[in-house]
Amino acid sequence: MRAERWVAALLVLPACPLAVADVYLTEGTNISVDVAPDGRLVLDLLGGLWIVPAGGGIAEPIASGERAARGPRWSPDGKRLVFEANLDERPELRLHSITSGETRAVGSSEFADRQPDWHPDGSRIIYSSARNNTGFDVWETDVETGLTWRLTERPGHEREPAWSADGQHLVYVHEHDGLWTLVLKRRGYDEEALATSDRPIRAPSWRPDGSLVSWLAEEIDGWRVYMTILSRPRVTRMLMEDEDFFLSPIVWANRQHMVYAADGLIRARRFDAWRPTTLPFRANVGSASGIADRGAHPRDL
Repeated sequence: MRAERWVAALLVLPACPLAVADVYLTEGTNISVDVAPDGRLVLDLLGGLWIVPAGGGIAEPIASGERAARGPRWSPDGKRLVFEANLDERPELRLHSITSGETRAVGSSEFADRQPDWHPDGSRIIYSSARNNTGFDVWETDVETGLTWRLTERPGHEREPAWSADGQHLVYVHEHDGLWTLVLKRRGYDEEALATSDRPIRAPSWRPDGSLVSWLAEEIDGWRVYMTILSRPRVTRMLMEDEDFFLSPIVWANRQHMVYAADGLIRARRFDAWRPTTLPFRANVGSASGIADRGAHPRDL
């Protein structure tokens, strides 16, 4: 798998020789994407956040005030975004209101907080955090009160947590002693290992009906997407291959449709389809939009 991809850009020359040229991007490097309830997309690009219309189109920047935004996730009502901001080489969590435009911190800035996601009721945010000298554990914070509690405490690291759509069950990735395990934590039951590998497992996500969990696994020739069907007995099958998958969760827009990032693009795919389609985006990262909104300033001429 290619470790990095060059970003494809179209340079539009200005009419005035002293004007700053507009630069449009139609691909990204290691982007992640999420889908709002109304179908709008949000992606991270060049350290900023951008909203794309449902089905693709012109990407509009979000002036969140953060320069190193990563992994945005829509709230269940589509009115807020939670994302990771890498400030001073320490990842922290930020909450951005689409309606008011305000951005604030989530939790404490004392710790390395990463990989946020929402509880389905929209009142809580779950994430991976390095606290109490026990490695990364799964924590959860109440958005309004700031009350925080820990959900896992195992040797090694627990990362990339995701709630099921009914808020009853949790999956996360446990890394310890050179092994990666996809763990299912069902309410009222003991934790269960759905898959174990001596190669990295990443980015689990739930199908909305709770029937399966999708996840990425590193193979010798690159990353592949697998699914574990939560039947009795459990059944694991490969779901997608032959794409340069970026390491972010597959987004299940509904029971049949998936959206994900691969090959520098936003892909859409039906569960029963052999090939994906592309949801195109076009982001103006010149002086008029993305770069200015992220706090950069054009050079004096």
